[in-house]
Formats: sequence, C-alpha cells, structure tokens
Amino acid sequence: DESYAAAGLTGWEELLGRGDTLNAVVDTLSDAEQLALQPQGVREVLLVPVFVTGQWWGYLGLDNCEEEPRFDNQDLSAAQAVARILGAAVHRRHADEELSASEERYRQLVENALDIVYVHDLEGRFLSINQAGLDLTGYARDEIPGLNLQTIIAPEHQEIAREQTVRKLSGETSATTYQIDIVTKDSQRLPIE
Repeated sequence: DESYAAAGLTGWEELLGRGDTLNAVVDTLSDAEQLALQPQGVREVLLVPVFVTGQWWGYLGLDNCEEEPRFDNQDLSAAQAVARILGAAVHRRHADEELSASEERYRQLVENALDIVYVHDLEGRFLSINQAGLDLTGYARDEIPGLNLQTIIAPEHQEIAREQTVRKLSGETSATTYQIDIVTKDSQRLPIE
C-alpha cells in the first residue's frame, strides 16, 4: 500500500498482514517509524490486525502518550477481542450489502419478467404481483394488497385453481401449469396458463 510506503511503515503492513501484533515503545522503532509517531506525542503503540473472512482488512491501533510504557497482556487481549468484533461487523456489513444487491437483482428479474409472477397467502390474498400481472389484470399496484384470487379467477375455474394449489402444497405434484380464465378489472375474460 502506498500510504504505508510513503510513511516508511512497510514493515507494519507485512507484520499485520500475516496476523502479528505490534506492541512497542516508539524509541525502539526504526527512524522512519519514530518520525511518523513522535510528532504526535506517541510514546508507545499497540497495533492489532483486523481480518475479514480471512483477509487482512486493516488494524486497530492504540497509542500511549504518557511517560511510561503501559500496554500489557490484558490490553493486548482486549484489543484482539475488539479487532475480532470489528472484523465480524465489517463482514456482516459486506454480507448485508451483498444480500441487498442480490434481492434487488431478484426483484428486477421478477418485476421485468414477461410472465405473471405473484405471491398470495393461504387464504388467496395477493401479497405481491409483478408488472406483467398488473398489465394483464388492469389493476394498479396499490389495489393489490387485500385483493383475493377469487376476484380474478373466473368463477367456473376457481375449483380447478384451488385443487391445483392443494395438490402442490401437499406435495402430490410439482407441476404448477394448468389453464384457467381470469377476469380483469374491466371484466374482460382472458385465458391463461
């Protein structure tokens, strides 16, 4: 990394990148390291690497600006625990971002499908429907919540649809293809499969 090289701290990158910690009095460090830390009044430094899914992500640094060195094994253990928590939090944030991106891709796939894609509850109330379904039925998106399948499926085909749903839910069949007529918002009948 250029920032480590520019500050003369390439040894830190190598050390932390392989999972080691640095706990040192500044006076015992290289001239370049002293030059980077002493103007800030740092007398002792404790650096603990942070890993995210096995990859070095960065480090947690603690500075001591007091006269006497004071970092001990308890400080090291606490810093390592915080570094693990930080690594887990960063991993979680990345996972959440990836999940959101995946959900958005799925949403776009469903929304832009040419076939009708919908979700309903066990009572037949629509929970969602894609744009193709809205276009075909003539309903607006804000009219869908609470709308029931019985409103859209032609009366003489409701039993077929109910039987197919029961067969699918019971595991009797994996097929979900059958032909029925639907009734659009403006009362047109359309055959669908």
